[in-house]
Amino acid sequence: PSPISTTPACSPGPQITCGPSVGRVRNHFLEDLYEKGIVLPAEEVRCEVGVFLVPRKDANIRMIFDTRQANCFFEEPPHTELPSPEAPGDLVLPRGQRLHLATGDVEVCFYQYALPRALRRYFVMQGLSRKYLSAKMRACFPPGDLDEEVQVSCRVVPMGWSWAVHWTQAVQLQLLVPTGPRRWLADKREAGRLPQEHLLGAIYSDNFAASSPDPSSAPEGPRCMPVSYTP
Repeated sequence: PSPISTTPACSPGPQITCGPSVGRVRNHFLEDLYEKGIVLPAEEVRCEVGVFLVPRKDANIRMIFDTRQANCFFEEPPHTELPSPEAPGDLVLPRGQRLHLATGDVEVCFYQYALPRALRRYFVMQGLSRKYLSAKMRACFPPGDLDEEVQVSCRVVPMGWSWAVHWTQAVQLQLLVPTGPRRWLADKREAGRLPQEHLLGAIYSDNFAASSPDPSSAPEGPRCMPVSYTP
């Protein structure tokens, strides 16, 4: 493999001028992330990341980390095999059979997985002066001067990281192998013939589907997800 570059190829984004009102808002935001287990006090800083929010279809908000600079520290991930829309169309069923489908979803999928401690230094949020922190949040950091800035790093796999999809896809497939479908749809692979007893699975990061000619078998796919993902 080629050596990993330690010099980002892109410039960092603009820094935010933090007054009292902005500081209080940022403290509330950081405290919320900390309580949800998304961030931890940073132990080391190699790279800073930003955050932006986008609306979801269900009227909630999706939080994505701006990891463009952090991605420069990593090699490109391998090709990730995801379900192809073409594959179900190529599926051959026994004569007279219909395909039954059941689906499931992993809520906030990327943030369910902890980031290895050695990688957290590449995903550190911009610093905030201690004087803007609540007493509760200030207690999470070692003692220091009120004008000193403190930073938090990602504790979870940051959505936006170049390796996030590859990691979560590989891990979830591995977890589902013992209890999940016997066959999986993959990108640009022919689906082939599906015998009556087979359960065919497809997973795209957080979205899961199971298909079977047997209407009672298809729901077994989503039902295996809590069993497989529970430690």
